[in-house]
Amino acid sequence: MGEAFEGPRSQLARSVVRYLVESPNHPYATLTSVSRDDTFDVLDIELEIELEQRRKVQIRPREPVRLIFMSDDDAWHPRVLSRREDFPVGMVHTNLDREAGGLALCIWEEAWSDLATNLTGQALIERIRTWFSLMAAGTVHGDDQFLEPLILSSSHTLIIPSGEIKGPWYIRQAYKHYGQITLGLSKEKPEREVTTHNFAIYTPQLPGQLHRALARTPHDLGALQQLCLDLGFDLVEDLTRWLLKPEQLKEANRLQPILILTVPKSREAGAPDEQVELWCYTLGENLAQLGELLDVTITEPQADLTTEKLFGNASNADLSSIAMDPWRVVQRLDRDTARQFAGTAHKTDTPLLAIGAGAIGSNVTMMVARSGIGPWVVVDGDITMPHNTVRQVQGNTSVGYPKALALQIELDQVFEEGGNTAFPVNVFSPGEHVAALDAALRDSQIAVDFSASPAVLGWLSDQPMKRGASAFFWPDGSDL
Repeated sequence: MGEAFEGPRSQLARSVVRYLVESPNHPYATLTSVSRDDTFDVLDIELEIELEQRRKVQIRPREPVRLIFMSDDDAWHPRVLSRREDFPVGMVHTNLDREAGGLALCIWEEAWSDLATNLTGQALIERIRTWFSLMAAGTVHGDDQFLEPLILSSSHTLIIPSGEIKGPWYIRQAYKHYGQITLGLSKEKPEREVTTHNFAIYTPQLPGQLHRALARTPHDLGALQQLCLDLGFDLVEDLTRWLLKPEQLKEANRLQPILILTVPKSREAGAPDEQVELWCYTLGENLAQLGELLDVTITEPQADLTTEKLFGNASNADLSSIAMDPWRVVQRLDRDTARQFAGTAHKTDTPLLAIGAGAIGSNVTMMVARSGIGPWVVVDGDITMPHNTVRQVQGNTSVGYPKALALQIELDQVFEEGGNTAFPVNVFSPGEHVAALDAALRDSQIAVDFSASPAVLGWLSDQPMKRGASAFFWPDGSDL
């Protein structure tokens, strides 16, 4: 990549060089070469790795790596390549395909903009050494981490429903922003068809896979077909059958194909499927064009008619010429997935009861609900007044309506999953809700009094319940 020179242009690369060359303490790494071209600064380094006696992955005591930095922009993370020709292939936190300069290693999962702020040359070297040590011990991917993706996604976004990842799905929202499309799917067919973008959804499921190294993202049908064949699924054969169904041929000139491939994954060989990965692609202008590119359909433009091609065969098609656009896929949250993101130890729902939906009750229940803890039963007999919107979750549209009902609606909107309940009554006169309130007290893991009323606190202490608590602010706000 060029001849030796006086020093790198990247500030982080210079920091690495200074640490390796000038450090008075042994840095457990040796700088073997420094080079550059018009775009990159390149450091070749030999690392000394701290290893356990028994290694699950064959990491060596000395590992050669190459660090590639953008020469004039440390806003981009450096690439880390293993220079070892026989470095184990297919390991998690690596790339599956070897490049000319080595095998790319996935050293960090944080956003680079956050990590780079305090990253020094020494910290970078130690982070890479630690990665090798963890890889050798078989702990580079923790048991509590989500499984590794098999490929990366791209710009457009598909939002799928929460819960079990299983179709059929229907488009319920479509939005285009700065050229990027966001589609939201639902499990229920919407009352009105979304006509902003017209898609035909193809949703095959691949055989279960073991999570492993990251494969290169396919950008044409030939590359995706080869990846699917490697995973035990003939995509083109299945796609052709779907394309030739009467309902697809009927709308072939109107609908654009969108491919949503479901790939179950497990952590270990022979283990049950733990997670599902979705790959989403759009390709071609419409179904008619795709059928012609696959050599399986013929379209008569004047008649707006697409039919199956006699003696057509997808094996004649140049699959590599059929470009595809990969999408990012994200899933709406339910309480279970919210608990995982929040780092909450609870594995199941926890029924909770709140008495009082005012300044304290509405905010506490909302924060707890956002952590995936709940569902809540909310009890409050008051009506939302204009001044309440200053300190309570309930907004302007809630004014004039019961606080409990308004808060229940807000709690149900946090995730796609609802399940919260409201009793718009005073606990001293629950009326027709008396039996339901008694049941909620018995079933709740914790009943919390947010009413700031001594009378309510006395009433709650007399009720049959598992656990109870009371919380209120001192009038001047100085004490809780």
